[in-house]
Amino acid sequence: MYPFPSNVTPSVHEHLQAQVSMFNDISKAFFRSIKNVVDANITLAGTLLEEGNEVGKDLLTANSTTERISSLSKRSQPISQKLSAYQNQISQVAADSQKELAQTVSDHAQETSRTSQALAEEVKRSVVEQTEQNKQKFEEATRNFADPFKNAGKSGGNAQQSRAAH
Repeated sequence: MYPFPSNVTPSVHEHLQAQVSMFNDISKAFFRSIKNVVDANITLAGTLLEEGNEVGKDLLTANSTTERISSLSKRSQPISQKLSAYQNQISQVAADSQKELAQTVSDHAQETSRTSQALAEEVKRSVVEQTEQNKQKFEEATRNFADPFKNAGKSGGNAQQSRAAH
C-alpha cells in the first residue's frame, strides 16, 4: 500500500499497516455518518421550503385575516411533526454512527493489539541485544584502557633489557 524504507522492520511495517487500515475504516464510518446528517438536513430544508411556499400561497390567496390565521394554524401541526421526525432521524443517525464506529474499532482491535505486541517484543529483543553489545564494548574498552599501562610496564622493562644487552 505505502512504500516503506528498507530499514523499517517487518513488525513496524505490519503494525503501521494495521493502524492505517483501522484509521481508514474509522474515517469511512465517520464520513458516512456526516453524509447521513447532511442528507437529513437537505431533506428537512426541502420539506420546509415546500411548506413555506404553501403557507405563502395560502396567505396571498386568503381574503380575510381569519382565513390567514386558520391557514397558519392548519400548517403548523405538520411542520412540527416534520421537525420531530427530523430530530428522530438525527438521533437514529447518531446511534447508528456510534454503533458502526464501535464495531469498526472492535473489528480492528485484535489485529492492532497483535501487531503492537509483536512490535513491543521486537523492540524489547533489540534493546536487550543493544544493551549486551554496549556492555561488551564497555568491558573491552575497560580492558584496553588497563592493558596499555600493563603493556607499557612490560615493554618498558623489555626496552631496558634490550638496552642493557647492547
